Formats: sequence, structure tokens, C-alpha cells
Amino acid sequence: MTTIVDLPMLSDTMVQDNAPTTNNNSSEYLATGESSTGSYIFRSLIKIDFSSIPAGQNILSATLKMTPVIDDSSNARTMYAHRILRDVVFAEATWNIYKTGSNWGTGGCSNSSSDYDGAVILGSATQPASPTLNSADSFTMSLTASEIQKLYDGTLSNYGIALFVSTQSNDEIIYASTNNATSTYRPKVTVEYESTSSIKKFSGVAYASIKKISGVAIADIKKLEGV
Repeated sequence: MTTIVDLPMLSDTMVQDNAPTTNNNSSEYLATGESSTGSYIFRSLIKIDFSSIPAGQNILSATLKMTPVIDDSSNARTMYAHRILRDVVFAEATWNIYKTGSNWGTGGCSNSSSDYDGAVILGSATQPASPTLNSADSFTMSLTASEIQKLYDGTLSNYGIALFVSTQSNDEIIYASTNNATSTYRPKVTVEYESTSSIKKFSGVAYASIKKISGVAIADIKKLEGV
């Protein structure tokens, strides 16, 4: 049996190169891309709150959902999600620093070996040039379940996820943040998971999610070993 849950953010913020010492953790907005009205680059940092998932679960799927609220773009781009490698303090992070007294390797969480894991893409999706605005969860990105599992179970440190677009030229879209007054607009990750304890072994064969209907055991029998 699987469970689907919407996970909120523990925290989120955006960093911007035209205000390199400004912290935006209290802003109602997140943004990615470059403003079409000025040469300002924005990147967003988000951190998933896994606390509503009990220990010992297996994540089957994960989808990031965000709500565009302002369109400052004239180009469609690909948005990428990467795991952050720095222990970001979201209430302190700016374009220059990830916490007080600690600089990013390259400003704006831009270094692919020290600031974020450039070797692993957690997910990607098209950021439209003219997205639907103020429609809850209208931007979605499928995330790699096995990588989100590592953040959930502590295999990898959950410092957060960096979101940025590929080209960063006249392609800024502004999204609702966790602080947005409209709760349904706030970013979330929809996760489907199942309990690892539901898998049992009988005579060398492992079965998962077995249900009984009219005395007959049916449903998603997965052979993991044995014959």
C-alpha cells in the first residue's frame, strides 16, 4: 500500500546578483533566471520538510510543484534542480554567502563542485516564456525518487536544493515562496511512498503490497529473489 503526501518547505529563499548582500528569506517570492527589464540574475534555494513521512519508508516518486505569480521573461528555458553541498542558513544566505562569514565557492551558489552537486541532476523541466500565472501548482518538475530518498533517509545531508535556468538571459519567472499569503501557491513536493516493512519473504520469494479479495491474495507481487 502506498501513501501520497504533499511536503512543504522547511525554508526557502532566492539570491540575486544585483543585491549580493541581501537576504530574501522573508520574501513572498522565489525567482529563477535573468530579468528582462535589467541584467539581474536570480536563483532559488529550497529545503524540503520530510517530517511528515515516518521513518523506514521507500520513496517511489517525487514531484516539485510551484506557482508562477509574475512573468518577467521573453524566453522559455530549462530549469534544473541540484542538491546543495553547503550547510545553508536560509535566514542568512545571499548571493555572496551561504551563511554569515562563509562565502559560496562562486557567488549565487554557482560552483558545480563545491556549492552544488553538478554531477547529479535531481530534475529538470521547461520554464515557459509565458507561464500561467496565479494558478496553484501550474509549474511541475519530476524529481529522481532515488535521490530524494537519500535526502529523506540521511544518506546525503539535506542542505537543500538549488533551482536555476540554463541560459539566464531575459528569462526570469517569479514564483510564490513559503511566505506567500495564499497557502495553495506555496512550493511543495508531492511524494508517493510505501513502507519497507510491507515487503515479506516466503520460500525465497519476496512479495509486496499483497491484498486479500474474497480470500484470494492479489496485487503487485514483486519477485525480488529466489525462483
